[in-house]
Amino acid sequence: MTYDILIRGLIYSYGHIIPQSIIIDNEKIVDIKNITYNVNADKIMDFSLKPSIIIFPGFIDMHVHLRDLKLSYKEDFYTGTRAAAKGGITIVADMPNTVPETIGLGLLEEKDRIADSKALIDYGLYVGLPISINRFIEDLSLISLRAVGVKVYMYKDFYTRDDKNIFKVLLKAIAKYKLLLIVHAENPFFFKNDIRPAQSEVSAINDIIDMKNGINLKLHITHLSSKEGLRL
Repeated sequence: MTYDILIRGLIYSYGHIIPQSIIIDNEKIVDIKNITYNVNADKIMDFSLKPSIIIFPGFIDMHVHLRDLKLSYKEDFYTGTRAAAKGGITIVADMPNTVPETIGLGLLEEKDRIADSKALIDYGLYVGLPISINRFIEDLSLISLRAVGVKVYMYKDFYTRDDKNIFKVLLKAIAKYKLLLIVHAENPFFFKNDIRPAQSEVSAINDIIDMKNGINLKLHITHLSSKEGLRL
């Protein structure tokens, strides 16, 4: 049998750098063998005598801003994922603060269609919250088919709402559909003009931790900027 590609060299695997042979066929890794393993291949890439070259698995970047839509003059899913692939990144996840913002089901579906037609690598999408959280919760079963997580900007999505109990319902629904909750944690009460002190972040992190208490939910705090916040 003749395979498409055989790559020999040092590979990074489970915390170790070891000499191996990677066998690729039909654009998939079909086997990994020791460095001396020999098969017929249409293309052979031999780095076994180049110890400065290390072969890594594809990297994952779970926080990107690929713009597109009305900001496509800056970047779009084609140019952004092309750059990612060039850097060895094989999966990206795109944030919702685009123009228009990716809030709710309809705008998520639109972005997914655009991304699917342009992206050169695998991608995931985050969805933001619209004004009506009740409608968002109703749509979560469909949203979960296209989104990998829900992004919450606490300074505008949480603290500006009179009914904060709805967030408890929201977190339970996010957990039900096994989506990741990504939180931009800032409490605007502590803002001082353009200064956003560590206390703002700590307060918001404490609030979201209290809110998710008792809920089996995967939580990611993004843009962490203080040692006090890190300790939480």
